[in-house]
Formats: sequence, structure tokens, C-alpha cells
Amino acid sequence: MIKKGSLIIFVFLSINTSCISVYRFMGGFKNPKVETKTSIKNFVKNSELDDAYLNLLFDKVPKDEIKKITGNMFLSKLIIYDREGKRKCYDGNETCEAVQLAQIAEDYEHLISDCNDTIDRQNYYYFDRLDSLLAHTVSLENKKITKRDLPAADYYFMYNWSIYAQSKKITFEDYLMFKDWLKKINKKVFIIKINNDLREDWGLKKGKKMKMLIRKTGHKKYDMKFGKLPLK
Repeated sequence: MIKKGSLIIFVFLSINTSCISVYRFMGGFKNPKVETKTSIKNFVKNSELDDAYLNLLFDKVPKDEIKKITGNMFLSKLIIYDREGKRKCYDGNETCEAVQLAQIAEDYEHLISDCNDTIDRQNYYYFDRLDSLLAHTVSLENKKITKRDLPAADYYFMYNWSIYAQSKKITFEDYLMFKDWLKKINKKVFIIKINNDLREDWGLKKGKKMKMLIRKTGHKKYDMKFGKLPLK
């Protein structure tokens, strides 16, 4: 799509979203702005995100993969890894993440199982092994984390967040809701929070924004269309 006058060229990247992901952008959606590692760290500091669980940033990202990280905010499936680091899936019929979490909290033995799919790497920046995910991320202190550094757990749940997608208040409410559901699981669970903001150290202009269009295409389904990256 080309918008005359502004010459904004949109790359079509269709992402279906539901429930928690819709709640995110309806609660204060903005066009993604280029942040820095410091601005993200300051956002986390003295907030509900600054807890005993791990905060990670994606490390060096190829330019043709950056938009996929923005897409992570609208991933409509839970990302779960087991104690060996193998991705596990919700084995039920619900497409809403909040309902999936509620059901898993009540019956995790039957609703967390082996995956019969692979993550759509065309639209999302995620991995089928926890080791692979950790290899592509760093801590807020810019340190590499391996699975050995993580506390032992039966399940590792990924929590996607960003500064741009919602207000600060909604970010914290969303995360607290996520934690509350997982507390009900009668297993050892560890949460890994992953930031999905655009960053200056990826070769983008600090403070600039990437245009994004949202169009409803069906019941709880939306198309996401991303504009050009604000490259340096």
C-alpha cells in the first residue's frame, strides 16, 4: 500500500490476533518507536516487570528480521518450553490466550503436550528450542544467558511485552494477570519476559517510529501492516 504525499510504503505482514494480544493494543496502541537498551531498562526499573523472573532483550537482529519482533506482540499462541528446553503447546480448542492460561491452570497435565506444529518464522521471531531462543537474547545487563543460568522448572513460559503496544498501566496489569494464572499451576513455573521494541543498536534512528496499520478481518482477527523501518 502506498500513501500518496507521505510516500509511506507498507509491507504486508498479516497476523491474526485474539484476546490478550487484542487487549494489548486496544489498551494504548501506538506506532512502534525506536528505543535504546537504556530506555527499556529504565522502563523496567521500579515497575512490576522488575521482579524475580528474567528480563531479556533480543540481541543482534538482521534487518530483514526486525519486523518479526514487532509481530511477536501479536502472537496468538502461548510459548512454553519444558524442563529440557523443548517447546510445548496448549492442547485445547481455545484461541484466546487468557482462556488457554485459565484452562492450563486447572488441567495442565492434559493441556500441555508436544507440539504438532512449528512456529511461523515468516511472521514471528521465535524458536522451537529454549537454547536457541537464549542464544539470540541478552539480559538487561547485556549478558548472555544459558539454560544453566535459569532456575530449574517444569515449564518456562514466555511473556512478550513492549513499551509501544500499550500504556504503562495496562502493561503492568497484563503482566500481573499472566503471573496470577501461572501461580495456579501445581508445577514449578518460571517466566521469561522478552522485550519486543525496536532498538537503536539494530541500526535504527533513535526516537523515530515505524508506521503500522491495523485492520479487522474477522471475529477477533486483525491484519497487521508494517511500514518502512526508520533506518540510519
